[in-house]
Parts: sequence; structure tokens; C-alpha cells
Amino acid sequence: MKSIIVNYVKTLYMKSCIDSKIKVPGLFFSLFDVDGKRYIVPNWIEVPMNTTFDDIELIKPAVHKPPNQITGSPNVEVIVKSSTGKGEYIVKRLNDRWTCNCPASMYRRMECKHIKQTKDDIYKHE
Repeated sequence: MKSIIVNYVKTLYMKSCIDSKIKVPGLFFSLFDVDGKRYIVPNWIEVPMNTTFDDIELIKPAVHKPPNQITGSPNVEVIVKSSTGKGEYIVKRLNDRWTCNCPASMYRRMECKHIKQTKDDIYKHE
């Protein structure tokens, strides 16, 4: 009984030393109990056994956007010839988002060679 009281007092002391909430970096977390100890996973941070989800504050990582590399108007629209030379595609930039109406860009949802070439051409002339 004495050890239970001592552990309870230690837990209360540990929680009182913590600034209101336990700050955990990441996009998600869970509580996991192993061998009488409680952890915040996936970081495996040991916390007092009476820690609840309400005691934890999730700190989402900052999203760093690259600086706008094109000076002047952020809107660009360029007609680019296809690699075979038989067709044309429209490459657009609107508010930091590049699009192209070629199959690679539309169906694979990736930056196609037309967008890459247009970016290279614009950045070379700055």
C-alpha cells in the first residue's frame, strides 16, 4: 500500500512539473502501456501512468514553402509543343500551383517535363 501511495505522489509531482500539457511533435500519437509504464508513441516518450489524451498537445511540423522564384506576376500561361511536335499543351502557373493538360500531368498527378521545361526557361531569364 505504501508503494502505491509513493508512486501516486511521484506521478502527481511529475505532472505538476510539466507545463500544463505534454508537447509531442508529429502528426499523430497514441498512448501505449508496457510493463507497468506508459509511453506516447510513435516517439516512445515515457509519461506518468495516469496521463490521458487530454494531457497531451500535438505540435504539427511547420510546412516550409520555398520562396516564390518568379518575380512579377505569379500567373503564367505558356503553350508548349509536345515531344513529337504534333500537339500542344498548355502549362499554367496560378498562385504557386503548376498545371499542364498533358496525359502525364493529368493522370499521374506529377510534375511533367513540360512544367519542368517551362520553369527552367522562366528561371533562366530572371
